[in-house]
Formats: sequence, C-alpha cells, structure tokens
Amino acid sequence: MLHQTPIPVVLDTDLGTDIDDAWALAFLLRCPEIELKMVMTACADTTYRARIAAKILTAAGRTGIPIGIGPATDTPDDRPTARDYVAGYDLADYPGTVHGDGIAALIELIDRSPVPLTVVAIAPLTNLGELLRRRPELAAKLHFVGMQGSIRHGSDPAMPPEAEWNIRADLAAARTVFAAAWNSAVITPPDTCGQVVLSGEGYQRLRASGDPLLTAVFQQYRLWHHQQQLNWSPETRSSILFDTVAVFLAFSRQFLAFRTMGLRIADDGRTRPDPAAPPVDIALSWTDREAFQKFLTDRLLGRLPPEPETGRSRISI
Repeated sequence: MLHQTPIPVVLDTDLGTDIDDAWALAFLLRCPEIELKMVMTACADTTYRARIAAKILTAAGRTGIPIGIGPATDTPDDRPTARDYVAGYDLADYPGTVHGDGIAALIELIDRSPVPLTVVAIAPLTNLGELLRRRPELAAKLHFVGMQGSIRHGSDPAMPPEAEWNIRADLAAARTVFAAAWNSAVITPPDTCGQVVLSGEGYQRLRASGDPLLTAVFQQYRLWHHQQQLNWSPETRSSILFDTVAVFLAFSRQFLAFRTMGLRIADDGRTRPDPAAPPVDIALSWTDREAFQKFLTDRLLGRLPPEPETGRSRISI
C-alpha cells in the first residue's frame, strides 16, 4: 500500500555534469510516495542546470513544479555535458515558475509548510550551506537525505575511502551541513550507491520504451557517454546511478543496512567518523541490491510494484 499522503520533497541537483542526476529526477517523478515541491539547481552554471531541469520536467508533463536557481559558483573542475541537450532551449519558455533566487524561494517554501520538508541533496552542498547561513534554525524543519561522503571504501570496494565530489566541491558548505541539527539525516555514500548499474532485459525495456521522460534521459546519457569515451556501450548498460539511491531513501530504507554515526569533514575532503558530530544514518551495505535495481527499473517504466518497507537493517563496522 502506498503512502496515503505523499512526502513533500525538494531536489537539490547539479544536473548536466554526471548523468545520474537525470536518472534520479526521472525516478523521483515516477514515485507516487513523493510530492516534488521544487527542483533546486546547484554548483557552477546553475542557470544552465535550470534549463535542463525545465526541459526534463516538460518532457514528463510536470511543468507545475517550480525550479529554484541556486547561487552560481566558480568550480573549475565542473564538466558540463548536456549543453547540446538544451541548445536553443530558452528558460523563459518553461510554463512553470522559475525562481531567480532559489534560496529565498526555498526559505519561503519551508516557512509555509505545515510539515517538515525532505531535501534530497545530490549535488555539492552550496545551496544548503547558503540556506543555513541565512536561516540556520530551519535545519530543524528539514529531513536531510544526501548522496555524499565515503566511509569504508569508494565506488570500488577494493579501493580506500575517497574525497567524494559532492563534499570536496564545497568543503565549507559540507562542514556546515554535517554540523547542522536536522530533523533527521540519512546519506548513501559510494559504499552503497556506487554499486547501482542497470543492464540486461530490464535495461533494454527502458531503452526501447519510447516514453518521453526516458527518451530525455537517454538523450543526455548518450551525450555524456560520448564525452567520457568509456569502454562500454550506452545501449547495453547504464552508468553508475549513485543519486537514485538518495531519492529512494526519501521514502524507504528497504534493501539497505545502516549505521548511525557523526561525521567530520577533513581538510582533504574525506569524511571521518566523529562521535561529537550530529548523528547521521549511513547506508553502508546492501541487503538486496538486485531487488532495488528491479524496483528502480519498474518505477522508471511507470510500473508500481508493492511499496517497499520503511524499516531498516542495522550493521556494525
């Protein structure tokens, strides 16, 4: 049985660099457990990212969802990969609302909400750092869900923990976010989300569906793949879909095992356990990754399998 009242969610994204943000937005739009209140764009050229969000939302027929443009940043390592996707697309053509000061719009949304909002942060944490700079007390009115950090290993289980991009791209903001007193906080680091890849028969159904939303995702995926010069074909498998796991954690803890701990951001961008820091629930391992990937595929196809459980498994490290 689905949630009778959808969970109000704001997505904070850097669409247009890595492709998994586009997959995550498509997944979110197909989850009836979630009511998407706003898409916030973060990091580097945030207006470019807003154009991508607008075009995807238009393809999905969801132009009633507002877009908030976050502060632009000087991020030399950022690599825009979807410029051809939005070539000729004017943000003024988006039928919905576009907020030039996305932080102010987010503050107003939080202040108006009768219940705590959930922020799914799948980008460098500049927007949330700025939110907390302006109104630090608002952390208590938000559930924080993030794709950040690296705890026991990187995307490759054989490699040590890494300085993950969403942390190291804005260390000051990350430190502010992980020191905040959120209503609740949960993250999926690459320890878990770095293992999600779609392939096989289910992936071929996605590729052949002709669905306008999935077509928009695959258009961007092929552009991204061409620029990366990778040794696999986008016709046979997805890239690593890190951010889809954060979307899932907005409404379920099934398929994953968690450990609660505080985290400190080191000068090199790595996340270190710190018992003095506010507690964060961290998805550290899978209990059934294949079941999650099937759930993700079904949702992207517009199917509604039974709602996942909301409970969680505990582990020790």
